[in-house]
Amino acid sequence: MARSSPSQDVRYFRLAAMYRRCGIWALVGALLASGVAFWAGRFLNRNPFGSVALAAFFTVLATSVCFLVFHWRLRVDRHGIARRRLLRWDLWPWEAFEDGRIRRLTPDSYEWPARGRLLFETVLSFAFLSERDSKHLTELCERIRTPPAEPDVQPELEVPAELNLRLLFRKRLRLSASGIDLKVGRREYRYRWDELVELRIIRLLHERRDFVRLEVVLADRTIRLYVSGRSKQWKGPDPEVVLALLRRHVPGQRTLVASSLDRPQSVREADYRLNEVKQKLRELRGAVLVFGPFLAGMLLWMLLFDARPIAFRLLYVCIIAFLSWQVFRFHANVHKDRQGKLERWRAEICSEAGEDSDEAGC
Repeated sequence: MARSSPSQDVRYFRLAAMYRRCGIWALVGALLASGVAFWAGRFLNRNPFGSVALAAFFTVLATSVCFLVFHWRLRVDRHGIARRRLLRWDLWPWEAFEDGRIRRLTPDSYEWPARGRLLFETVLSFAFLSERDSKHLTELCERIRTPPAEPDVQPELEVPAELNLRLLFRKRLRLSASGIDLKVGRREYRYRWDELVELRIIRLLHERRDFVRLEVVLADRTIRLYVSGRSKQWKGPDPEVVLALLRRHVPGQRTLVASSLDRPQSVREADYRLNEVKQKLRELRGAVLVFGPFLAGMLLWMLLFDARPIAFRLLYVCIIAFLSWQVFRFHANVHKDRQGKLERWRAEICSEAGEDSDEAGC
């Protein structure tokens, strides 16, 4: 191999310890739930057959999860990285990394689109390994992988002079040399290219050529185009063609390229991503204010008027309240961690700018 080759030794990598512990606790919890289900069916509902079936379901489910957690492996050798399946190994050869068939999907995962259509066939992720193992494998793959060309250097594309897109909710979008034509139902709106405020290209990583979201910011509205995996949320030309036509008509100073996972490349990008995270936190708090009273009323009704025994009512109410709080806390912590990381990155960019910090927007 032309680039740095891995060692001839064979190494195996398991899931991080916390996920293995989760598998054990899932098995223990399922056995406890099976005992409770059997006891309830035997002594409360007088339905031993149903209780045995429910207990067996919990036990089989948790045993399967525990088996998969401890069975899963990654094997790294001179041939490549192989994932352990149920009865075989799934190999990702080093040659596919070197010749560009495998591309980086996120900071700790890779994608091989030509392998198939299912997610588990086309994505290799190190996210469930320990932090040290994930970093080691990512650095190893990056030493061997051939990086793509500059993302803004598009291959030869045949871009028509006019593109027509059919969006959701009876919207139609036409892009041409004269400008942007948007049709919403029976209403039509026309904009010249010099009326476009900003073109925002949101990618998973800066090195990628595709995008996950495209925002055309106009004076009175923002048109958003989304791409999820291999599916686009409109009918019409491919995302690469749409992006090429927009870049042809929108100057660079009115274009913002942002990554949703990488370190920002400018203060402008960091500020945009920070505003986005703060908006999501506001939306999350608003959702709690709207749905919180409804959930509290439903739990109170269940506690006071449900026909089941009081012990079961208390158990259900406590479980639902606990899970609801944990869901809110999890999403809030994710956004707060992302906000803190972006603020640190912004400070680093300003520090690196030094005397030019005012010009950089600090």
